Amino acid sequence: MLKTLQYRSAELDTFWASEGLVRFCENRRHQANNCTDPVCECCIAVARYATDSPGMKQISQITSYHAHVYFDAETVEQARALCQTAASTFDVQMGRVHEKPVGPHPMWSCQLLATPDQFSQLLPWLALNRDGLIVFSHPETGDHLTDHLDHGIWLGTGLDLDLSLFG
Repeated sequence: MLKTLQYRSAELDTFWASEGLVRFCENRRHQANNCTDPVCECCIAVARYATDSPGMKQISQITSYHAHVYFDAETVEQARALCQTAASTFDVQMGRVHEKPVGPHPMWSCQLLATPDQFSQLLPWLALNRDGLIVFSHPETGDHLTDHLDHGIWLGTGLDLDLSLFG
């Protein structure tokens, strides 16, 4: 996680450097990270060490996200409408509406595929609009077992997944 600190004085440049921080200018009129104004009031210090900590996984490992919307015979049309609206609103890819359990998923489901940027908008929207449907989301890092087991996000009641297919 990138930590933003509210140090806003040019005199603190020495302190920033001693703490492993870099100066970042929020003013779009300045040249991004190359602000040379010694009294810039819109500069902030950003901690580098927060994302470079040893042993911490990096979000750059995430290539995409899946959001699986679960439903049954009574809620299939509700789920279809939710997924179609999500696909058109956020330009995410909508998969098939599976009217049977598929893969590790214990219920009927439909998958939404999102980039990390799309997902930052999709997940809160799903939280507000799922109307009782269960949604299981996870990142795609290339480690399918860990992505489903440890990195999953549940909206609604969490369910047991069949992770045996991931070995």
